[in-house]
Amino acid sequence: MNVITNSLRTKDNLTLFSRHWHSRKSPKAIVTIIHGLGEHSGRYQELASVLNNENIDVASFDLRGHGKSDGPRGQISNYKTLLRDIGLFIKTVKSQKTPLFLYGHSFGGNLVINYILQEKDTDISGVISSSPWLKLTTEPQNNALSNKVKTLKSIVKPHLLTRNQEAIKKYKQDPLVHYDISIRLYAAARKSGLYALNSTDNFYLPSLLMHGQADQITSWKATWKLKAKFGSSCTFKLWTDMFH
Repeated sequence: MNVITNSLRTKDNLTLFSRHWHSRKSPKAIVTIIHGLGEHSGRYQELASVLNNENIDVASFDLRGHGKSDGPRGQISNYKTLLRDIGLFIKTVKSQKTPLFLYGHSFGGNLVINYILQEKDTDISGVISSSPWLKLTTEPQNNALSNKVKTLKSIVKPHLLTRNQEAIKKYKQDPLVHYDISIRLYAAARKSGLYALNSTDNFYLPSLLMHGQADQITSWKATWKLKAKFGSSCTFKLWTDMFH
């Protein structure tokens, strides 16, 4: 596996850390991964290895406020900034000859869906989203949002991510994983999830939506509702008894 790390500079002068896993042969596609809240691009190395073996390049970056990228942990100035960061990164990895697919997990799923709806990027060939944060299964109580920053433990508990105990252990021990979320970021994620569900804009790209039926963090029913809205261009896969 050939991994190249790099960085890109945003318009507001932050440095974002990136990874690019190259397949051994000329790639037939590029998958750009947008990670979930509190995690980072390095957690997708195993998936990158599988895709590399299928002659697919994989590129990802740490969202601002995450992993090795600049920015206060779990905070944003506004949601549009995250969409602009995605657009900036896509420009660095796109190829004229190689189709590029955008994949997002959890909050990353929220971002990639809204990126297509709001930014109308014509460089994307298709979208994949697993367990997208469109709606939470349980919304935090108002008194849980009374401080500037709350831990994600009120939203994401590691034991609800997976039944794989080794994966849970690695998540807890990962020094780049954080549990911070500002009220502004939470409100932006909630608003953008509802926007995706209620938008009248056409989703013009082929898409694959996946969700675990036993997910106790994000709602699989909301993902199903989005599939019905997207119509025949969208494939939906419900994973029975699977978590987040």
